[in-house]
Amino acid sequence: MKALTIAKSTWLLRSISWFKPATVIISLLLFQNGGVAIAQEVYTLDVPSTVPWTDTGINIAAGSRLIITATGTVHYSYSSYQVCDANGGDYTGAQFLTDVMLPNTVCHSLVGKIGGTTAVGDGTPVPEGTPGDGQGFVGTSYSEMIPTTGELFLGFNDDPAVFWDNSGSFSVTVTVVPPFSAQDTYKAFVAAVAISTNQAGNLIYRAFGNKDLIRECAAEAGITNLTGLYLVYDLKTDTLDVVHGTGTNETLVCTPLTFSGGVFLSSTDSTKSERLAWVYWETNNVASGTLTATEGYKYGVSNQLTGFSLFGQLQFALPGIGTNAPTIYHGSLVAGSKLFGP
Repeated sequence: MKALTIAKSTWLLRSISWFKPATVIISLLLFQNGGVAIAQEVYTLDVPSTVPWTDTGINIAAGSRLIITATGTVHYSYSSYQVCDANGGDYTGAQFLTDVMLPNTVCHSLVGKIGGTTAVGDGTPVPEGTPGDGQGFVGTSYSEMIPTTGELFLGFNDDPAVFWDNSGSFSVTVTVVPPFSAQDTYKAFVAAVAISTNQAGNLIYRAFGNKDLIRECAAEAGITNLTGLYLVYDLKTDTLDVVHGTGTNETLVCTPLTFSGGVFLSSTDSTKSERLAWVYWETNNVASGTLTATEGYKYGVSNQLTGFSLFGQLQFALPGIGTNAPTIYHGSLVAGSKLFGP
């Protein structure tokens, strides 16, 4: 069963009066030079729990951002208590079962794959949205960059042998933001306060920003000359990186912060989003804090991304190491194509 395309349009936006006062500066920078061409691909469909996979009929290009919201509940057996929403889980409290389609992914959840067929075992699971939920997990709210090209299939992560006793379906909205332009990284600026304690137990406050992140990164990489090192936000990988050089000559040095999971809300015209994401420090796989941010997107006449901005608030904490006390960081993160000049 293929999805019904509810809305797919390109139109001209000439007013930004609906932006919040707190983001009006970012909006003006993003939408300078008049109207912008907006690409919108929004689809709605029902995903039944009675079959493993449903062919949505939606083709995803590599580099697109896939945004999915799902509502409703389904029964995964005749028993009235064996019911769940798209986040899944078993009535016993178990999150993972060995006999489901994707055993390393939350059971009885809404899942997705790119390519393949409606059969079990083919295609490529969509990237994990929240660490620990498993590859392919979509749930009630999903927003990730898709690295492969192909048709989108959505399914119900149950035992392939017992779909016959399921009932109900999820109401799903799929938004596809077109692939980004050749520019993936944007200059970034962090202005934060680091709070810790000294040996006497007194609270210590100090400014923390780009230079601190770059200096620590360089030290870990054995780099003594900080000339040519910059802090950038990578839109495809959703990371804050330290790079050497600019433009096509950029070389990744390290990744201090990675953002993933949480909740992503997009406007219907795909020009603005609000997000709450988990923050991961360096290579840690346990979240250290959160990022709340407003993102803006500007598109050209061919639907390519020509402008991007991010204005957010960071808060995260790092445990104490050796004689160093635990530290709390909170402040602002700003990134974008028009914020710091060419």
